[in-house]
Amino acid sequence: MKRLLLNIIISLVVSSAVVFAYDRFFAQKVVVFDIKGYIEQLRDLYLAKKIDDAELKRRIDRIEVMVNNTPKRKVIIMGDVVIGRDRVEKLEIGAGQ
Repeated sequence: MKRLLLNIIISLVVSSAVVFAYDRFFAQKVVVFDIKGYIEQLRDLYLAKKIDDAELKRRIDRIEVMVNNTPKRKVIIMGDVVIGRDRVEKLEIGAGQ
C-alpha cells in the first residue's frame, strides 16, 4: 500500500511539473496589442502639445521594437479582432507611454 501511495504522489508531482513547464516555456500565448488605442493616445498627446515631433516618432518606433522583442512563442494580434479580451494577455509598450 505504501508503494502504491508513493507511486501516486510521484506521478502527480512529475505530471504537474511537466504541465507547468510546458505552459511556461513552450505553449503558444495569444497577446493583444491595441494599436488603435495607442495611436489615438499619441494623437491626443501630440495635439495637446504634451509631446513634440521627436517624442512622437520615438513612441511610434517603440511599437516596432516591442514587436521585435516579443518572444517567438507569443502571437500578437490587434485588439480590434479580439472578442474575449479577458482570456488573453495584454501587451504593453513599456514605461514612459
